[in-house]
Amino acid sequence: MGRRTVTGSGQSDGILLGVTVSLIMIGVIMIFSSSAILAQEKYGNMYFFAVRQCMWVILGSAAMFIAAKLNYRIWAKLSGAGIAVVAVLLLIVLLPSVGHFVRGARRWIRIGSVGFQPAELAKIVVVIYMSSLLDRKFSKIESFYKSMFIPLVLICGIILLIYKQPDFGTAVVIMLMVVGMLFWGGVKFKHLMVGGLFLVPFLIYALITVAYRRERVMSFLKPFENIYGSGFQLAHSIVALGDGGLYGVGPGGGHQKLFFIPDVHTDFVFAVIGQELGFIGAVGVMLLFVIFTWRGIVIALKSREYLGKIMAGGLTFLISLQAVLNIGVVTGSIPTTGLTLPFVGFGGSSLFFNMFAVGVLLNISRENG
Repeated sequence: MGRRTVTGSGQSDGILLGVTVSLIMIGVIMIFSSSAILAQEKYGNMYFFAVRQCMWVILGSAAMFIAAKLNYRIWAKLSGAGIAVVAVLLLIVLLPSVGHFVRGARRWIRIGSVGFQPAELAKIVVVIYMSSLLDRKFSKIESFYKSMFIPLVLICGIILLIYKQPDFGTAVVIMLMVVGMLFWGGVKFKHLMVGGLFLVPFLIYALITVAYRRERVMSFLKPFENIYGSGFQLAHSIVALGDGGLYGVGPGGGHQKLFFIPDVHTDFVFAVIGQELGFIGAVGVMLLFVIFTWRGIVIALKSREYLGKIMAGGLTFLISLQAVLNIGVVTGSIPTTGLTLPFVGFGGSSLFFNMFAVGVLLNISRENG
C-alpha cells in the first residue's frame, strides 16, 4: 500500500447512495410510528418528531450533496483546524451556562429550539484527521511512537472531553475507530497491542466506578430479574422483538412502544422495526447495513490514493460500528451504549453528519473510480 495522488472523473457509487436513501426513508416511517403517541401527549402534535427528522434529512441532503461535489482532499487539509474547533466546542458544552443538561448528561448546545451535539461532529473530524495524519506519516509508520504519539495524545484529549459529558458510548466508538484506522493504515499489530494495554484499565475503571454503568451491565446479563428497574428498557425491547415473529404485527401495530421502552424512537427504534416488520423486516435493515459496509470497503479498496483508502475505510467503519453496537444493544447482545442507529434512529446531529460522511464516500468513489 503506497501513496499516489490521482484525479479521477468516475461515477459515484449508486448502490451506496441507494442504500443510504432506503435507510433514511425507513427511519422516517419508523420514527413516526414509534413516536406519534408520545409526540401527541407531550407536544400536541403527533408529527412533531417525524417533521423534525424530515427537516434534518433536508439539511443532511444538502451536506451530502456538497461533500459529494467537493474534492475529499480539502477536508484532509482542514482537519487540523477541525480538531481545534471540536476541542473548543467540547469544552464549551461542559459549561453549565452553555451546555444543555438532559438526563444527567451535558451533550448539547442549543440555538433556539435546535440542538447540536458536538460529539457527533467529533466522530467525523477524528476520522478525517486520522486519515490526514496517516497519509502524512506513512513513510514513518515504522517509527510509530515517534511520529504518532503527540497526535494520538490530542485525540485522547478529545475522547476524555466526550467521556466527561458523560458520553461513554461515543468515547468507546472513537477509541475503537482510531484502533481500526491504525490497523487499516498499516500500523504493526504489536504497537496496537501496547496501546490496548493502556485502554483496558480505562474501560474497566469507567464501568465499575459509575453506578448506572454497573447497572447497565447487570441488566444486560439478567434483564428480566429487574424488569421494573434497570432491566426495564432491555426486557421490553426483547419482548417487542419476540412479539414480531416472522412477519411482524404490521406498521403502527406495535404496543411495546407505548411508553414501555424509553427513548424508543432514538436508541431503540430497531425494537419497533422488529415488532412491526418482524424478523424479515429486521433482517432486511441489517442487510442494508451489510451492503453499506460492502460498498464502503469496495470504495476504499478501489481507491488509487492512500488518503482515499484510509478515509473511506474510516468513515465506513464508523457508521457500520455504530449500527452493530446499536443493534447489539437492542437485541441484548451487548450492554446499553446510548448510540443511535445510523440514518434510522431519531437524532438530527447524527443524521446530518452521517449523511455528510456518505457524501465524502461518494466523492472518493468518483475521484478514485
